[in-house]
Amino acid sequence: MFEYLNGNITCKRDNYVVVDIGGLGYKCYTSAYTHSQVDIEKVQKLYIYPVIREDVFDLYGFSGEQERAMFANLISISGVGPKAALSVLSILEPSALALAIVTNDDKAISKASGIGAKTAARICLELGNKLVGDGALGVPSGRPVAAPTSDAEMALLALGFGASEIRNALKNIEGNSTDEIIRKALIELGRL
Repeated sequence: MFEYLNGNITCKRDNYVVVDIGGLGYKCYTSAYTHSQVDIEKVQKLYIYPVIREDVFDLYGFSGEQERAMFANLISISGVGPKAALSVLSILEPSALALAIVTNDDKAISKASGIGAKTAARICLELGNKLVGDGALGVPSGRPVAAPTSDAEMALLALGFGASEIRNALKNIEGNSTDEIIRKALIELGRL
């Protein structure tokens, strides 16, 4: 239906912005991350996800396609509605959320308002395998992705690194936990 809105941001409130296009103002609910990326009285593009139900027609706007894709993944999970998904994306930007999911860090996800421990665990369980290679997290669709041999490789693939650069970074790294290995790999890859 809608791919994006490109217009003047005329209003910023706590959880939404208004995009003016040709004199028509579109109210778009946003995460805290997207909200911080838009400036009032500037022309900007928001990637849109419409939520249409019997009594609702809401637009959710995102500064990037990755965040919109993560929003769609989150609301596909039973018990996670649009407001809860925005809450998660407000505390974890898409790459950090992907890392939390593939490393089963449900505690980081449960810090979001409206997300309990069981729902956070369900998010990790249902989205863990789905994220790698679906294009939502920096791995372009159609790009061949080698099967990961460890949780650390899977997390780095979800963050958008290529299989060969991951293997090169991991070949001399040792650690006691997946998180430690990922941190060392990110340093090796120049991201920390």
